[in-house]
Amino acid sequence: DTLCSNVPRTFLNKDNCILSTESTACGAIPPAENDIVLDQYNLLNIHNLTGRYVYEIQGLPVIDHLGDTITHPCTAGWRSRWEVTESVCSNPSPSNPDSQMVIALLGVFANNGDTNPYIRDITFPTSGVDCGSYDTYDVDIQIQNNAECWTHKHPEHRSVYDMTYWTRDDT
Repeated sequence: DTLCSNVPRTFLNKDNCILSTESTACGAIPPAENDIVLDQYNLLNIHNLTGRYVYEIQGLPVIDHLGDTITHPCTAGWRSRWEVTESVCSNPSPSNPDSQMVIALLGVFANNGDTNPYIRDITFPTSGVDCGSYDTYDVDIQIQNNAECWTHKHPEHRSVYDMTYWTRDDT
């Protein structure tokens, strides 16, 4: 039998960490065939079934109270997060829909392939696409894309995390 570990040894598990002969320990677990929608209902069910405190991150700003911003979505190789709604943008920015930045981002959106109906993660290409002088634009961006409004969000917007560790008295 081959011996492998399911997780790396850390100070948290060193007293109970043992090598495993289970077939899943030495290889990647294949992806699940079904998607689980991580909405409020299912997050509550996860808590009820497991006792784990699982939360969705919301409300992180793209510009903080000191004026510091997240990385601009036109930064080569950078992953940006966008909330997609089927509506007219309330505050399109930049206001010129024909700007080089808007045209470049619309092209990247079209070639993304992500089908999440709520949020999309877009990685800006390292070459071949140019936003022009995007540093003159704010990162608080809303772009009308046909019938959809794409709003630039914090990279962790709607990410889901297990926060159980921080609910314990000794943390």
